[in-house]
Amino acid sequence: MKIRDYSLKELFDKGLYFLLPFYIFVHETQFGVYNEDNKQRKRLTEEYIMFMEQLEQAVTDGRLSVYECGTILDMSRKVLDHIAVKYGTVKKGVRDIMGGKVLDYETKRIYNAGKTDGKAEGLLEGQLESRRQTARKMHEMGMEIKTITEVLGADECTIREWLK
Repeated sequence: MKIRDYSLKELFDKGLYFLLPFYIFVHETQFGVYNEDNKQRKRLTEEYIMFMEQLEQAVTDGRLSVYECGTILDMSRKVLDHIAVKYGTVKKGVRDIMGGKVLDYETKRIYNAGKTDGKAEGLLEGQLESRRQTARKMHEMGMEIKTITEVLGADECTIREWLK
């Protein structure tokens, strides 16, 4: 399975939400062009506007929770920060679209509500399991362990344990 084999629309239509944070890899070879060419960068930002609209629609339709949506956005930002480190204009353009202040606030509200209800432990375990699954998928996609550790913010030993 390669992310390049799927369009953004297909990822949403097939419910492959766990792949959304990695969709930016489809554009990685064009970062230099996007960074210098406003017209090309506009195409990229328009695609990420569609990305955000589709995420919001998935939440509205009940296909994703606000928490899951917030997690997808957080992971998307981490991947973007990692692979677009040399392309500040590209990174800023996509990050501005994925700002997600409302969603970030909503995610925190859900977490805090869970914490008060004694469910924070379950939320944290869910986050951990999500990171494990993401690590496995990234590894299956052929990504190096070093890249996985940087994107997920976990040490190499932990990543290797998750991949067993």
